[in-house]
Amino acid sequence: MKILVLLTLLIANANGAIRTEGEFILPLQRKNYPLKELIKDYAEALQFNISYPEETLEGDKSTVDLSIHEKISFTQFSTLFQSILDSRGYSLIQEKGFQWIAQTRDVRFRPTEFYANRPLPNDENYVTALFRLKYPIASEITRNLRPFMSRYGRVINFGDGRSIVINDRGSNALRLYETIKFMDTEKVYMAALNKKPKEPDPENNEVNQKLIELELKNKILEKKLIEQKDGGANENSSSTDHNRN
Repeated sequence: MKILVLLTLLIANANGAIRTEGEFILPLQRKNYPLKELIKDYAEALQFNISYPEETLEGDKSTVDLSIHEKISFTQFSTLFQSILDSRGYSLIQEKGFQWIAQTRDVRFRPTEFYANRPLPNDENYVTALFRLKYPIASEITRNLRPFMSRYGRVINFGDGRSIVINDRGSNALRLYETIKFMDTEKVYMAALNKKPKEPDPENNEVNQKLIELELKNKILEKKLIEQKDGGANENSSSTDHNRN
């Protein structure tokens, strides 16, 4: 049975495991810090609502050595926290005022914050961003973006030729957006229009032809075997009828 763990902490505790001062995290030294305990203390210190199915962290007994020598901002600590999660295969997903912890490999199947015509966050949270192009070269740009996606990121284009959707970390989506703007030009559009179709490789054509011929031979042989089988069955039937007579 799935159990949802909900960490809802509305009041920051300056004397908690992670001490705060205003919007800063005070110096902290902690060895063998259990990951589940770190998640709870992070939520308490930053007054965040964090949820995750119990099976997401089931059996995870990993620990962290955390060392903060001088006070840092909540934003810096959030980046550090997300990096710790990422190194252990987890990610934070922002949704309707909550932060959900999910296994990173499943993040593409979960709803993420949608951005269209508004600034993207420059952080490690996964987002879904829609980009509209000036020129109908979405497929050309998408093909060039794929090598620069993060491990579990995804980029697709639509049939209108002007729409691209990216599902990736906010920081990486921002970098890719700069690439999109750089490529979304008349020069690239004209180059795509004038690109000559790739001529078929003669060697590949020869191989394909041989495969087709082999498949035809197999079909012919299969047909002959079926005919022989049916013929034999008919002969046996005739022989049986003759004996009965």
